[in-house]
Amino acid sequence: MGTPVKTEASPKHMTFDPTGRYAYVVGYVVGIYSRDETGLLTLIGTVPTEIKPDNITFGIGGFVYVTNYTDKTVYTYSFNSDTGNLTFIGEAATGSYPQEIKFSPSGNFAYVPNNMDNTISVYNMNSGNGTLTPQTTISTGRGPVSVVFQKQ
Repeated sequence: MGTPVKTEASPKHMTFDPTGRYAYVVGYVVGIYSRDETGLLTLIGTVPTEIKPDNITFGIGGFVYVTNYTDKTVYTYSFNSDTGNLTFIGEAATGSYPQEIKFSPSGNFAYVPNNMDNTISVYNMNSGNGTLTPQTTISTGRGPVSVVFQKQ
């Protein structure tokens, strides 16, 4: 068994950048960790978010998205592949209690299931600057938490 890594309060979700050099843990902040060749994670910084972010996802083009269920938003960040740092770009409104964010296979659209209001928010994703533009809201069954794309 490996050595436990200390995180910030209430870790909820973890992901790696596309190169695998950095890990990101969502708690009350986003913890940024470097990963060495043995897999050991070392905290190198944090990014403040609103209270209770839920999920972090790398999108197409080096942009990072964090869902925040307290303020009903998705934050967009740019990713620096040399340092692992995230720079805030903007935010988009979601429904109540946004869960994850998934991108269409083309990368042009983003989908956020909103658990408490039984909807999925749909956005256009600008591949040039990573911003999300709301398009529509889809009603779902009770408590959506995930979106899955089926390969054709």
